[in-house]
Amino acid sequence: MARYTDTLRDQNGAIVAGGLITVLRGDGTTPVLTDDDDNVLSQPLVSDRYGTWYFNASDSRYDFFFYYGGRTRLIERGVVVGVPGYLDVKTIADTSYTLVPTDENKLLRFTANSPVTLIGPRNFGAGWACGVLQRGTGSISFEDSDGNPITNEFGLSSTYGPKSISGVLVDYNADGLTADWLATGSLV
Repeated sequence: MARYTDTLRDQNGAIVAGGLITVLRGDGTTPVLTDDDDNVLSQPLVSDRYGTWYFNASDSRYDFFFYYGGRTRLIERGVVVGVPGYLDVKTIADTSYTLVPTDENKLLRFTANSPVTLIGPRNFGAGWACGVLQRGTGSISFEDSDGNPITNEFGLSSTYGPKSISGVLVDYNADGLTADWLATGSLV
C-alpha cells in the first residue's frame, strides 16, 4: 500500500480548500483509493481546509495523474514530480515533434492518427520535464536527438494507446550537451 499526498494550490500558488480532485492511472482507468482506515474513497476527492488531500493505493506500480480545474499534475510513485503547479495544454497534430524549451511544464496533447516520434534535445538541463497525452490513435515513441530511445526503468519507450498519459524528463546533463532523458507513465 502506497500513500499519496499533496497540497492543492491554484495557478497563483494559493491553497485551495475544498478543491475537487479526480485521480486516474496513466492508462485512463480509475484506481481503488482508500483512507488510512482502509475505507474506500469515492471520487472526486476533496482537499481539506488546508488544501491537503491524500489517498492510499495498493497498485503503487502505476503512476497517477490528478485533475483539477482543467489542469493536470503527475504523481509518480507517491511523489508529485516534474512540474510545480499546474500544466498548460499544448495540442500538436504533427507526427514528428522536437521539444522546445517553452514546452517545459506543459502537457503536450498529440492528436495524430499515425505513429508519432517525440524528440528530446540533448542540450536541455537537468529537471526539464513535460507531460504527454496520446489523444489520437498514433502511438508516441520517445527518442533523444541522437536517435536513442528515451525509456523508463523497464526499457519501455512508447505510449500505451489512446488516452494514455506519460511524460519525459531530463535526469541529469553534466556537460550541457548530453541530457539523460527518462520516460514515465503508461508505456509499452
